[in-house]
Amino acid sequence: MIKLLPVIVNFLNRQNFVIVSSIDKDGFPHTSCKGMVDVSGGNGIYVFDSYKGNTYRNIKRNSYVSVTAVNEEEFKGYCIKGRARIISINKASRALLKKWEDKLLNRISRRIVKHIKHSKHSLYHPEANMPGPEYIIYVKAEKVISLAPSR
Repeated sequence: MIKLLPVIVNFLNRQNFVIVSSIDKDGFPHTSCKGMVDVSGGNGIYVFDSYKGNTYRNIKRNSYVSVTAVNEEEFKGYCIKGRARIISINKASRALLKKWEDKLLNRISRRIVKHIKHSKHSLYHPEANMPGPEYIIYVKAEKVISLAPSR
C-alpha cells in the first residue's frame, strides 16, 4: 500500500465520477463509470456503484482494479491501481453516505444552473433519476500513474 500525495487526493476528491476497470471472467478488462466519493487518509478510494452488475461480479472474482480520473481542461489525470473490496451499503459510515449525497446534490445543482445560463429548458437531470448506491467499492492504492504528458 502507498500513500497518495495531497495533490492527487485533492484531484480525486474534486471528481464526480471515475472510471473503474476490473477483469472479467475471460481475463479481459471491463470498464465502467462509477460515482467518486472520497479518498480516505490518502491511501484508499471510496466509489459508489448503483448496480450489482459486471463490475461487482468481477471484483468478487478478482480484486485487482484500476481507478482512472482525468481533467480534460487541465490535461492531467491519474490511474490508481490496487485491490478492491466490496462494502455493503448498510455497513457504510454515515459520513461517507453524507459525502455521496452532498456530491450528488452539487452535481444536480450545477447542471440546473448551467441549463439556466444556456437557456436550456430540459427537465432531464440524469443524476436525479439514478438509483441509490447498491454497494461501495473500496480500493487500496498500490500504484499511481500520472496521465499528464511528460515534459
